[in-house]
Amino acid sequence: MTSIGKLVFLFFLLLTLSCQAGQVALSQDSRQQLIRILQSPKEPLDRRIAAAKTLSRTNLPGEAILVKVMEESCQDLQRMMARQLAASPSGAEALLKSIEQGKASARLLRQAAIRDSLQESKAPGLKQRLEKLTENLQSRDEEIAPLIKQRRQGFLAATTSQSRGKVLFQKHCTGCHRVTSDGAKVGPDLKAIGHRGLDRLLEDLLDPHRNVDPNFRRTTVVTTGGEILSGLLVRGKGTQRLLIDQQGKEVVLDEKEIDEAIVSPLSAMPTGLAGHLKAAEFHDLMAYLLSLEATASPPRKPLKK
Repeated sequence: MTSIGKLVFLFFLLLTLSCQAGQVALSQDSRQQLIRILQSPKEPLDRRIAAAKTLSRTNLPGEAILVKVMEESCQDLQRMMARQLAASPSGAEALLKSIEQGKASARLLRQAAIRDSLQESKAPGLKQRLEKLTENLQSRDEEIAPLIKQRRQGFLAATTSQSRGKVLFQKHCTGCHRVTSDGAKVGPDLKAIGHRGLDRLLEDLLDPHRNVDPNFRRTTVVTTGGEILSGLLVRGKGTQRLLIDQQGKEVVLDEKEIDEAIVSPLSAMPTGLAGHLKAAEFHDLMAYLLSLEATASPPRKPLKK
C-alpha cells in the first residue's frame, strides 16, 4: 500500500473511532504511521497538514516528536505544530526552548493564536522571554520592503518585452490564473490586473500573503470516506460543492461527503517567484501584467530627464 493509501485508510479509521469528546482512540502503530507521514518531506504539504490536524484530535504524540517535526518543517507546518505545542504547559515550554536555541523561528511568536495559547500556559518568565525573543525581530513588511524597492527600480530602468512576459505568464501562471479564456480558474482572473499599478503588483507577486482575497484561499477537504483533496472550494448547485485543484481539475462533492474543510489563511500562490525568475524575466512578466487593462492604456515609465 502506498503512503497516500495508508493515510486514506488511517483517516477512515480515525473518523469512525471518534469519541464524544471529539478526540480519537488511536493505536500506537497508527499514531506512528501518521507521525511518519507528517515528518516525510516527500508527502504533499496538504496531506501533511491534514495528518497534523488529525493528530491534534488525538492524545499528543509527545513534545519531543512535535518539536522535531516543527524544526524541520516548512512555515505552514511550523505554525500548526507551534499552536499544538502552545496548548499545554509542557508543550509551551518545549516551544520556547526550541526558539531560544535557534531551532525554530521566533517569527512564530508573532502569530496571535500562538501568543494567546502561550499566555494561558503561564510558562515561567513568559513576558521577559517573549520580549527578548522578539525585540529585534523585523516584521514581514520590513523584510520584504528592500526587495520590492530593488525590483521597482530595476523595472523602471529596464527595457522590457510584453511578448516575452506573456510567454513567462503562460509557463508559470496559467496553472492557477487565467486571462480571459487562457489558464485555470484556481486563482482570480487577471484580465484587468494592470489597473492595480506597479506598486500593488510588486506586492502581489513578491508578498502574496499580504493581500489575500478570502474567495481564493486554499481549502483542504477531508471526505467522509477518508479522501483528502485540496484546492479552491466553491458552491455548486443545491448541496453540491465544487473543488478546483491547482491543475484546474474539478471535483464535485455533496456537502454530506465533506467531513472537514480546513481553510488556509494564506494565499495559495507560492512566495518564491522572484527567486525562480531572473531579473530580466521578472521585469518582462511585470510589463505583461501591467498591460492587462480592460479600458485604460498601459502605464508608462517616467521619462528620463
